[in-house]
Amino acid sequence: PNDPEKMSKLLLDLMDEENINTKSASVVLNSESIFIKNISLPKDLSKSQAIKYIMNSPNQQLPIPLSQLDFDLIETSIKKSNKLKKDFILIAIPKKLTNIISDTLELAGLDLKLIDFNCISNTRLLYKEQVNLKANEYILLLEFRNEATFLTLVERNGPLLIERISSIREYPHN
Repeated sequence: PNDPEKMSKLLLDLMDEENINTKSASVVLNSESIFIKNISLPKDLSKSQAIKYIMNSPNQQLPIPLSQLDFDLIETSIKKSNKLKKDFILIAIPKKLTNIISDTLELAGLDLKLIDFNCISNTRLLYKEQVNLKANEYILLLEFRNEATFLTLVERNGPLLIERISSIREYPHN
């Protein structure tokens, strides 16, 4: 939404029309609106230490300055040939977008609980299958979009890899 006032009114009208009584909301963004990258960091870092490390690192290797992003890390269990490194999936959302979402929900009187994106949100639908995976068993989740296909490789402990593959044809959205 570009106009938080109009969008908040739309949300309030929809909640009223559908008789939805809530004070909190979670938002799921499509994969095109976020930045995803697999990164390797020193192995001895916890997740919170890894976030601080990225924020203080002069060599970010990101196309957008971190100061313009809200981001999180998902630790993966990929075994590296370099024993001194650990892999993470970096997920970043432009602060401009998170601010608009936050403003919209605040105007609608809703408390923002979570901003998620569809690649991770869709893995929650597979939770029962995921926890029953054995070593070296994976779930391949493909999301076909007109602009790209999003590939999510999931193991028992969570996502290992999230990749964007350019589409070579359009897929129907029925």
